[in-house]
Amino acid sequence: MEVYVRQNTSPEISRRREIRLTLRALDGKIVAWPYDHIIVSNHLRVVRECLMFVQQAGSRSSWDCRGRGYKATSTIGFERCVLRVIPRGHLIWEGLQLGSGFDVRLIFSKSVEVGGDAIGLNDDWDLTAPLARFLRTNQRLIPERLSHIEGIMESYRKHYLEETRAKSNVLTYRFFTNVYDMPRDPTRLAESSITHEKDVRVRQLMLGCERALQTTYDRLSAVTKTEAATWWYIFWVGTTTWSLHTRADIVV
Repeated sequence: MEVYVRQNTSPEISRRREIRLTLRALDGKIVAWPYDHIIVSNHLRVVRECLMFVQQAGSRSSWDCRGRGYKATSTIGFERCVLRVIPRGHLIWEGLQLGSGFDVRLIFSKSVEVGGDAIGLNDDWDLTAPLARFLRTNQRLIPERLSHIEGIMESYRKHYLEETRAKSNVLTYRFFTNVYDMPRDPTRLAESSITHEKDVRVRQLMLGCERALQTTYDRLSAVTKTEAATWWYIFWVGTTTWSLHTRADIVV
C-alpha cells in the first residue's frame, strides 16, 4: 500500500493526472487550435465543388494536371474545433463519467475529425510541447469546469472511503488472507480474530467453525508439500469440483 501511495504521489504521476483532469474539463468545449485539412481528389466534379468551397472559405488550393485526368489538392484551414473525451470505461458518478481511461477527439466539422495526437497527446500522457501550447491557448476555458470535476471526484473518494471503513469495521482484510488465501493454524487463527476482528459476530463465527478451519488448513498443508501434489490438486480436484458444479447448473 505504501508503495502504491508513493508512486501515485510522485511529481510525474501527478502531472499526468493533472493533464487528464484538464482535458476532461475541456470536454464539449469549443477550443482554439489551428489545423490544415488536406483534400486530394482525381474526380473533376468533386474537384470543382471542392474548389468552390475552398475559395469561399479563403483556403489554399493547387491544381496538378497529370495524364488524362486532373488531380486537385486542397487545404482547408480550421482555427477552432470541439474537443470530445471518449471514455473507455463506464462509471457514472453524480452525472459525470469517471470511467477509467479515455481518448480525445477534435471535431472540426461533420466530416473532419482527428485524434489527440493532433495536439501532442501520446500514450504516456507526457506534457509535450504541442500539448503545452494547446493548454496555454485554451487556459481560460479550464478553471470553471475543472473545479466542478474535482468536487465530484472528491465526493466519489469520500463515499468509498466511508464505505471501506464501514466494511473494515465488520470484517478485516486479514480474515480473507488468513482463511482463504493462505489458511492458518486454526488455534492461532481464532486467537488472532479475537485481537483484530471488531465485530462480535465474526468472532463467534471463527470460534464455532474450528472443524471447517482445521480441514481447510490440513488440505493446504497436504497439497503444498510437493510441487507434484499441488499440480495434482489443481488439475484433478479443482477440475472435478468445477465439473460437478457445471453439471448441477445444467440439471437445475
